[in-house]
Amino acid sequence: MSERRSKPTLNDVARLAGVSPSSASRVFLGQKKVSDETRRRVLDVARDIGYVPQSLSRRTALMDNRTIGLLLRDVSNPSYGQLFSEIHSAAELRGWKLATMAVIAGKNDDAQVDSLSSLVGMGVAGLIVATGDLPSDVLEPFGTHIPIVRAGRPEPKRLIHAVSYDAEAAGRELADLVLGAGHTRIAVVRTRRETSLPEWTRASAMIRTIRSAGLEPFVVDVGNFTGEEYVLPLVQSGAVTVVMCPTDRRQLTYLRVFHENGLRVPEDVSVTGCDGLVLGLELMGLTTYRWPVRHVAQTAVDVIIDLIERHGTPDSRRSLVNVKLPGEIIPGRTLGPPRARRDEKGAARQG
Repeated sequence: MSERRSKPTLNDVARLAGVSPSSASRVFLGQKKVSDETRRRVLDVARDIGYVPQSLSRRTALMDNRTIGLLLRDVSNPSYGQLFSEIHSAAELRGWKLATMAVIAGKNDDAQVDSLSSLVGMGVAGLIVATGDLPSDVLEPFGTHIPIVRAGRPEPKRLIHAVSYDAEAAGRELADLVLGAGHTRIAVVRTRRETSLPEWTRASAMIRTIRSAGLEPFVVDVGNFTGEEYVLPLVQSGAVTVVMCPTDRRQLTYLRVFHENGLRVPEDVSVTGCDGLVLGLELMGLTTYRWPVRHVAQTAVDVIIDLIERHGTPDSRRSLVNVKLPGEIIPGRTLGPPRARRDEKGAARQG
């Protein structure tokens, strides 16, 4: 392993950002007496050179508590809401407390870095990061000062400890389920990688599995929008008989769109999702894949506590943790055989 360069200082950040050290310090202290432009420039430079405020590092070194910091994405999303609840319960069982900050979906990296800095500034002993869109190289500088574990999202660059859902297994199993139902005209809604790596990963696994069966799916790449304006005409024309969504929230959106346009599910079109955490899922009959949220939460808490207890000791360098935990298929009424096959079966019965 190559030797680390000397750690960047506040003066380095100020010089490269073209501001005074006092202005840079105000940014990291969260004070309001700086312009948005200055704040953005300072945070951009800090991220680029891997600077983490030394005051935060000292506070971490001096703290003597049993508090874990949790950075969480939009808690209105059932997946993140339940993950928060399970992490809280798991930490409490181990005698630890949580300090939590939630980030609204779609916020840029600067907002999330601000939240991380605030958590570290509180003197938390370690961090659990449960967002799907924060790049690994943004997190890595914090890892030189404080133990960090990702929860729920895979870690492709293997820079950070991670306990995640097995998004690839989910995509494969859902695609196999759709293929097994007889569908050959398949649309896959894929969230862009920069918007949500977990959603992109599971949708990409669906696409690979479908292609391995000798079929070419219609791929609709989306950001925070849903893509129904592209998919609806495909369904109405009969070019697509099933729409595979990377989340249950998107599945519900498509169910609503199809209902509003006079399309029956699954008689005219089938729909699948992923998460398995929507309240009333069984009553709605959603076809989905349920994440092992409790298992991921408990494992993430166990790993971060172990890292905290090792931190600063000769035994602090443990092997990188990269655990992927599979869930299970939840069959539902939103997936049936393709319409052409239904029509053929009906004609055969009449004959």
